[in-house]
Order: sequence, then structure tokens, then C-alpha cells
Amino acid sequence: MITELKSIPDIWKRMPSELHARRFLEGIIWSTGRFCPHCGSVSSTALRGRTCRHGLYQCRDCLLHLTITTHRRAQGLFPTTKGRP
Repeated sequence: MITELKSIPDIWKRMPSELHARRFLEGIIWSTGRFCPHCGSVSSTALRGRTCRHGLYQCRDCLLHLTITTHRRAQGLFPTTKGRP
């Protein structure tokens, strides 16, 4: 799957939106199933609702939130506008 990405245009074709990019990363990193980076549990649930962002999960054991970038090098790469004017 990753060998198909040979250039920037290939990446844009494969991941035209944030949703596609998140699903792509989840397929690679969580290929054997989602796990909590905090406690190692494999039991989690997707959080849904108007106030929850896509890709946010909650561990059923430690109750902490996790995403595909939690405790990964990519965690600080994406700027947020929360709390900024």
C-alpha cells in the first residue's frame, strides 16, 4: 500500500482529504486492530456526536482518549486553532 506512493501527486490522489489520510494511517498503524497507547488495551470505542472530531476514540479500560497520532511523532505536526482568536 505504501509502495504505491512514489510522488506528491500520488499522495494527493490517494488522500484527497483529511478523512482519507486518517483512514490510510489507521489502516497502516492499526492493521491488526486499534490499541490504546496509554495502557495497551485493545478495547476502545469511537466517540460520536457534534462535539467529537472524527477519529477520536476512548479506551474502555483506562478511559483516556486516543487518536491515530497519540504518542506518535506526528502528534504535534498538525496546527490547531483551538483557543486562538
